[in-house]
Amino acid sequence: MKVKKLVLTAVMTALSVVLNELLVISIPPTASPLMRLSLGVIPIFVIAYYCGIFYAIVAGTLTDVLGFFIFGMAKGYAFNLGYTFNAFLSGAIIGFFILIRKFMSTRRGLLTLIITDIALTVISSGLYFYMAMTQDIIKNTDSKLAIAITVTSISIIVNVIVIIYAIVARENKDSNAIIMAFIVYQYVVSLCLTPLWLTIMYHTNYFVYWTVRMVTVPLQIMIYALISKVVVYATDKFTLLRKKEEVETKN
Repeated sequence: MKVKKLVLTAVMTALSVVLNELLVISIPPTASPLMRLSLGVIPIFVIAYYCGIFYAIVAGTLTDVLGFFIFGMAKGYAFNLGYTFNAFLSGAIIGFFILIRKFMSTRRGLLTLIITDIALTVISSGLYFYMAMTQDIIKNTDSKLAIAITVTSISIIVNVIVIIYAIVARENKDSNAIIMAFIVYQYVVSLCLTPLWLTIMYHTNYFVYWTVRMVTVPLQIMIYALISKVVVYATDKFTLLRKKEEVETKN
């Protein structure tokens, strides 16, 4: 069993490195994009789901380190421990909520998910509104207010959709744990930490990164949760078919 976990972890880590490099959408498509959409976190989820939190943490950390030495150095990128910490957190956060998936499948788990998403939405919207009104990029107060209201409104609407999806899909296997994992991961890593590292590296305005991510983060939660659910469903079906074939072969 341990050998199988090690093999799966190795394969998924390699796949994550490739996906982080090749299947990426940068907004805008520059060397320092405001937003970077990648499916590299999905293999880390697979490791957390089938192997456990320890394997997910190791794989997440290795994904960033290997990605830098294989692809980053060739492009002249500087190594950033902040991104390595992000990768470590991807395995830790997702692995933790998969670990407590039995609790998350209960009504209390669903209530925890809803309260967490509402709290994170309110806090992030409040912080963004404050940043929008105090930043110096846009001078006109009315324009600042318009941007703040538009962005926070879109963010709130998308987060409401996330909650509705969680309620509708609550009966599906481990749905609450999967959604909760990506809610916390996206808000902590994508919304808070990544803009911080980018601001430090490129001396840009933190507010600019938040403007894009306030909308894309809840969208990514939906995308990652849906893809993860499909992966789990397909894997479980494949495993059942394999077991059925083995039984029929023995008979």
